[in-house]
Amino acid sequence: MDLLSLKDGVSAVSRGKCAGKLYGKLVYRGLFMVFRIEMFTDDPPPVANKLMGWVEQTYPGCTILALSWNKQEDRPYENLLCGLGFSIEQEKAYYSRSLGDWRFPYKDAFIYCPLIDIGRDSLIQILGEVKTGDHGENPGISAQESFPAIIENIHQPFAMKWRAAYLKNEIIVIVLPDIYPDEPSKGSITYIGIRPRFRGRGLARILHARALSDLAALGVKTYMGSTHILN
Repeated sequence: MDLLSLKDGVSAVSRGKCAGKLYGKLVYRGLFMVFRIEMFTDDPPPVANKLMGWVEQTYPGCTILALSWNKQEDRPYENLLCGLGFSIEQEKAYYSRSLGDWRFPYKDAFIYCPLIDIGRDSLIQILGEVKTGDHGENPGISAQESFPAIIENIHQPFAMKWRAAYLKNEIIVIVLPDIYPDEPSKGSITYIGIRPRFRGRGLARILHARALSDLAALGVKTYMGSTHILN
């Protein structure tokens, strides 16, 4: 079985015919995201293992995150992922909205600074706090293990729009808006983390709206959002 590179992934070819394709990319250093695996064979497991082996060999040591978009339609795909050793980490609801007419709707008393300015140690401390009570986070692991992509990439150019928000000289929230690198007209908010003692005051809504304003100012036309189904 031969492997051929694709623009965003790899295909497996057997006896001159495509047996399967894996679509994915290195999102951040240390994190490879699988968007889709397609099978064109009556015996998927060997082909799927070959494709996943390519990811492991090409990006050694990376965490591999596989996405499934429709729970009913993707059941065979999810079964294939389980056969590869994946387990369901969390379930989210996805949605989108136009930013063409977006206007910031709140009074904003926050002061903002780039996330890199608060320093690595302070960032790790705050991430350790904001993961507390987060449905999508494992309470048994450290902030460094939960958020390697944030900690390791704060010096990257794309991270300059990641911000910390202050009230009365105290960091309340961290906000990470991002633009899709292959589709700059689309953007998302990778993460909003609010320290536990400031939750329940409506502050996250203000920060979410501010991140949408930031995306709109950068030319993003469509916001792609998600939320944990337990939220």
